[in-house]
Amino acid sequence: MTRIAGTARRAPRPGRLFAGCWLIGAAAAGCAVDEAQEVAAYRSVLDDGLPIIAIDDGAPLDEVGAMLLAARGNERLSIEGERYLRTLIDRRRAAAALLPTITLAPGYERFDGRSGTLDVPLTLGLAFSPIRDARRIDRAGALAAEARALLLAAQDALLIDVARVHLEVLRHERAVAVLERSLVVQHARIDDARARHEVGLIRLLDVALSEAQAARTAVDLTEAQNRVRTTRSLLAFLTGARIDARPLHAGEDAPLFPVAPDSADALEVLTGIAGDRRPELLAADWAVAAAAEGVTAAFAQYHPRLSVNLSAFLSRESDPTDRDWTAFLSVTLPIFTAGLIEADVRESLSLLRTSVLERSLARREVSRDIEVAIENLRSSRVRAGRIEVQVASARQALELAEALYQTGLATNLERLDAEDRLLAAELALVNAALDQRVFTFDLERAAGILHRRLGLDREHWFAPDARPEDRSNLHAEAR
Repeated sequence: MTRIAGTARRAPRPGRLFAGCWLIGAAAAGCAVDEAQEVAAYRSVLDDGLPIIAIDDGAPLDEVGAMLLAARGNERLSIEGERYLRTLIDRRRAAAALLPTITLAPGYERFDGRSGTLDVPLTLGLAFSPIRDARRIDRAGALAAEARALLLAAQDALLIDVARVHLEVLRHERAVAVLERSLVVQHARIDDARARHEVGLIRLLDVALSEAQAARTAVDLTEAQNRVRTTRSLLAFLTGARIDARPLHAGEDAPLFPVAPDSADALEVLTGIAGDRRPELLAADWAVAAAAEGVTAAFAQYHPRLSVNLSAFLSRESDPTDRDWTAFLSVTLPIFTAGLIEADVRESLSLLRTSVLERSLARREVSRDIEVAIENLRSSRVRAGRIEVQVASARQALELAEALYQTGLATNLERLDAEDRLLAAELALVNAALDQRVFTFDLERAAGILHRRLGLDREHWFAPDARPEDRSNLHAEAR
């Protein structure tokens, strides 16, 4: 530990005071914060490659249009973006540990019966541990990269939610259309049944059965209309735009997969793509890197710490008045820390092991998501083909039942049963057609390529040179 003091030729005090005022003004100017630039720090990540397209409020809206609206206007993404911004601030704060601090501390002292003395010292201070502080900067950078990947994951989660809700609205609207057509036919048949009953061709029971079926269909229609309103409200909430009675439609069915989901190697290919493109996996890699830097920083506490303090007097009236500056230099080396550093090392190693396990779990979850999405898409296609056959058969059965009923060879109950089967088959076909599209989006999300539907550019975030070095075995090396 060393102290140094010295004297120098005095500059005119007004000039020194002017220099001090200039430093204060420069420091105050450096405190200004450009909030627009702060927001742009995370919007540049979210909107990279996002097309600027004016979406007409009255034009039909497909899934991609709804996702574009959500990507621009949903506050959830901005909230996640602010969290990412705070990690950038933390990284800047960690880097500031290697920079000096300058303080101005004027002091006035007055004794009884004597005039007062004014001292204006300008102090420069610097205290750092080179290895530990450098590792803390790297850890803060890794945490910022992890937060950025989690921000992209939050965007993907929002996009898939919007796509599912949009298709759910279409599902209920198409169900409403099917039920409305069926209800019109059923009311016509009720009128016909009443006319037949008046001339004694059928029983009153047949009329009651027809009315009961129509009433049940009307109840189903009311429930379907209510689901349309509630899902439209949810879609408006997710997109941050007024949906109201705006027409919706399904977009073009053009999957982004480089391999057909029905192929034998689909699981292997899509799992490989997800390994390179899923932001959750990239975030897990950066979490491991941050934990590894934390281990190194913990061990670096055993290294010496350097402190420098330099004070220059802009004005000095106290004794000794001929001393213009003082310097203080110290080197601190820990000898006994009561196990505190050891506890920090053990904790950092535990965090590293945890992050490695979480990364392994995330990879298995992604593989499971892809496998489930592939099976769902495959089964939905098979199911849709079989339901088409079922609809054709149910329609033919209803036509035969109607013809036999008109000739008196079939009962009204048989005709109503045929109507029920056709209605159920038509609703199932509506669901099957939309299920295929939902499972297509699910598989694109699982493979980490859903963002491409919006034209978002993420290639530079997932490039090999932008990925962290794998230091998951650092705890073994440390031992």
